[in-house]
Amino acid sequence: MDLKIYRLAWLLAGLCSIAFPLNAQSDTGRLSKILDYYFGEAESDKPRFLAYPTLAYSPETKWELGLSSLYVFHAGRDTASRLSEVNAFAFVTQEQQKGLWLDHAIYGPQNAWFSLGRVRIMDYPLHYYGVGYSPAEQPLALVQGRTVSVRERWLKQIKTHRYVGLELDVQSFGNVHFDWEPHAHGFLPPLGHQGALNVGLGLGWVHDSRPNVLNARSGGLAELAFLHYNHRMGSEFPMNTLFFDVRKFWTLRPQQVLALHGAAQLSAGHIPFTQLSMIGGESIMRGHYLGRLRDKQMLALQAEWRWLPFSWSQRLGGALFASCGSVSEDWPFAVWHGSAGGGLRYLLFPEKDVYTRVDIGFHRAGYGLYFYIGEAF
Repeated sequence: MDLKIYRLAWLLAGLCSIAFPLNAQSDTGRLSKILDYYFGEAESDKPRFLAYPTLAYSPETKWELGLSSLYVFHAGRDTASRLSEVNAFAFVTQEQQKGLWLDHAIYGPQNAWFSLGRVRIMDYPLHYYGVGYSPAEQPLALVQGRTVSVRERWLKQIKTHRYVGLELDVQSFGNVHFDWEPHAHGFLPPLGHQGALNVGLGLGWVHDSRPNVLNARSGGLAELAFLHYNHRMGSEFPMNTLFFDVRKFWTLRPQQVLALHGAAQLSAGHIPFTQLSMIGGESIMRGHYLGRLRDKQMLALQAEWRWLPFSWSQRLGGALFASCGSVSEDWPFAVWHGSAGGGLRYLLFPEKDVYTRVDIGFHRAGYGLYFYIGEAF
């Protein structure tokens, strides 16, 4: 069952009411201030912080308990600088899985530079379905291992909205063990099945005219990056990877946004299975289990119509989306997969135009449910 329920949030108001019992009028006022801090209006240049517990369930993890946080700010409290954001998410599960995620997009004063990156540290089972555009119907193996993944970009503005700079990618997968299923007899272990350590360096070019990274209503993003991995940099598997990412946004009606997104990841060389191009997850091809479709090349396209918010509400909105994508060992792509769905949006920070979202994506073999802050792209 390709189902992963991401972060069904507990109500923050309920948590606050437990932590601050309403025994007197002063307590009521204190609770009101807390809720106003998280969800109320504030100065547009003022940094904001939000932390909340999360609860999730999936067949792979059983119950998952986590803590998410978001910090948003403008450099020097100058709203002429783009909104920067730092995300953190920590979790443990009933199956003894655990992890820490850190994400950031930080813009300097007057957008003269920015740093974009993410860190994943996880002890987490990985379902392996094989390689190619027609994977096995059922997982071939449950892969145990410890993942440390770091992707960082340091980019300098060379012209309005245009940046160039260095990129670093570190991928470590250790303590690996394959628990093969009985029906997987005859399948050979993939490259990297005994573990992998790869370090890549490269160059990146970005054109970014989005006023708000977490919720773009206009402008666009175009990113091109090349990463090279070799033995001299500490890599066990020499390879090259080329990334494309193009996004465009239009406000066509009041509070209604059309968003288009295209992404590609093209690799050559000795590629461990953990670094093969994949589709699925909470951002691209929502509904598909991330990693079920993987190969050396990937191309995905998606479109989304957003109501931010609905005309009859000040904070509640929604979205409809559709996507198609494919993976392949080489060009051309032979088989294409699709998904479609929708979701609800809630305006968390009105003065910064930041929403939280709950999305459900469907494909022919299943669906996935996702809870996140910020749009999928």
